[in-house]
Formats: sequence, C-alpha cells, structure tokens
Amino acid sequence: MNAICPGYIDTPMLQQFYPDGVDPGDARAEAERVHPLGTIGTPTDMANLVHWLASDEARYATGQLWVLDGGISAQVQQMRF
Repeated sequence: MNAICPGYIDTPMLQQFYPDGVDPGDARAEAERVHPLGTIGTPTDMANLVHWLASDEARYATGQLWVLDGGISAQVQQMRF
C-alpha cells in the first residue's frame, strides 16, 4: 500500500485557505515563493504519480508515503502575508 501526501495543489480548495482580505494573486505568489521549486503543484502532478504507481514500472514500490509538495517540507519556513 502506498499513500500520496500532497502539499499545496492548485485547486479551488487551496484558495479557501488564503487569508481573508489578501488579494488571491498575492497569496498565490507568496505560496509559490516559499516553495523551493518556485511553484505550487497541479492536479496533473498528482495524477502523474498515480499513473506511475499503477504501472508495471512501479511494481516494487510499496509501503511508501509519497510526499509531493515541491520541497516545502524539506525546509523550515513560514509564509508571510
């Protein structure tokens, strides 16, 4: 069994977590800034991992927590709005 642990993914749900009174474009830019890859994830990023895990190429990948968060969990940083 595997589990995917997504970080910030560009969906309407993510926008609900932006602080009230902050321009959504500014909030997104700040979220992108704190990610080492300089961007937030997309649903396609998640789907690509699922596709690979379901393929024969991943036959030996098991019992893992797959963290897809653009490297944000590998650093200590707080977002400033």
